[in-house]
Amino acid sequence: MPYMPQNSSYMRNVVDSIVFDGKMAASHSSPSNYVSIKVVRKGGNVVTDWYAIDVGEGELTFIQLYERLVAASEFRPQNFRHVLSRTAAVNFYVNEEKCGRGVEVYSGLQVGQATRQFGCFVRMEVDKTAAESTDDPRPKSAFEVMMSASRDQSQHQMMWPSYAGTSGGVNNNVRGHTMLYNSIVDLLKAQGFRFIRTKGNEASSKEIVYAIRNAVWYILPHLKTLADRSIHLPEALGSLYNRNDYSQVYNNPVLHRHNLGQLSSKDLDMHAQELYKVACLPLLQQEKFKHVKDIVVNLGKNLSKYNEHLQASNQKVQEQRKQMFPVRTVEDGCSSALRVIEAKARSDAKLITRYANIESYLDSVEEYQLCFLNDFAPSDYRKRYEYMNELQLPMSVEVYTYKSGNSLGALHFVWKIPATKETRDLNQTSKLMHLAEKEVPVYHTREMRRRFRDRFSLVTKATASNFYG
Repeated sequence: MPYMPQNSSYMRNVVDSIVFDGKMAASHSSPSNYVSIKVVRKGGNVVTDWYAIDVGEGELTFIQLYERLVAASEFRPQNFRHVLSRTAAVNFYVNEEKCGRGVEVYSGLQVGQATRQFGCFVRMEVDKTAAESTDDPRPKSAFEVMMSASRDQSQHQMMWPSYAGTSGGVNNNVRGHTMLYNSIVDLLKAQGFRFIRTKGNEASSKEIVYAIRNAVWYILPHLKTLADRSIHLPEALGSLYNRNDYSQVYNNPVLHRHNLGQLSSKDLDMHAQELYKVACLPLLQQEKFKHVKDIVVNLGKNLSKYNEHLQASNQKVQEQRKQMFPVRTVEDGCSSALRVIEAKARSDAKLITRYANIESYLDSVEEYQLCFLNDFAPSDYRKRYEYMNELQLPMSVEVYTYKSGNSLGALHFVWKIPATKETRDLNQTSKLMHLAEKEVPVYHTREMRRRFRDRFSLVTKATASNFYG
């Protein structure tokens, strides 16, 4: 009884792989003639272990049988441990048992006749080294031509992601959402995002493009804000906007008289979660789609990064609002600074003109008399910075600066001091600093206002409208 493999599904796959012209190697109408085949490489590596096929009573020769196995190994490589070489030198052996080589037979002999005489176990030994030294490839058989045509046909079963809202597969839709979707499809095509046409792959590709489109659509009006935190779109998506001024043609609410909302931590997290979700799809686990997966993951990371920044900023504000003391005070050592500017002779007419008013005022007052320097400085912040930073006067002065918070900027106080360091009075300086504190506005936190309102209401029976009316 010839050997039959235990894995019947495996045998069917291999037998199906060598079908020619819709029939088996031998006609089903002829008597069955089963043989067991084993293919090994020279040196002992097994290509296919023993399995049984029906060669019938036809004129199938050993070399023809090997050619069909070669074509089958190329068409269904999952059924073979190695793809067989078309031009390799092959020796054929027939034996009555699986052990040993048996009798070597000529490649042109018919399989059915040889196995009936010498045994039903056929061993093929492939010498690939000889194939590499062969210059003239042998002509293809009709079966090989059919297999090649089948492979070419399978290539037509590949597909790109589909455009949205288009006709004839052309990217010609002008609506913002759809135009952005189709532009992303074009960018993914440039990354080689082409896959086998199946319903599962087609659905997965749409999920991927939709996730990218929705996330990019949400942040497009805020690209400048993100860039200020060193957060940008992935390099592969850079063509969607102008890198110089961050303009784009897809999502511009202001142009349509819509309000531009702020970036929301909740929305950023929602889009990031969706991107990480599609990054786990089986389609993106293929090595050839690594670049597409990197686009999805990096975009999700950037959204999560800015989301973390928003959450940290919001938490800091919430903590400040709950404090029972002002956020900034003169005594905190961080919000105020004192510097001494020594007297200096000036020859630059521009500087003399710029500081003429404050010089005239300080000449008219005594030493250690407090003066609010902001009253003499320009209102333009750039010019005010130059005014404070380049301050030069013919008399020595001390400048006291305090950052009060909110939108007022820094407050600057100045007073005249003696020209010599030995005659300067630190006690007078300290007194003027405390005097300046009375001029500095104190901004109370929301928690301080809420508690004051609650306590005041207990005493006066006042309502909330009394505080804001």
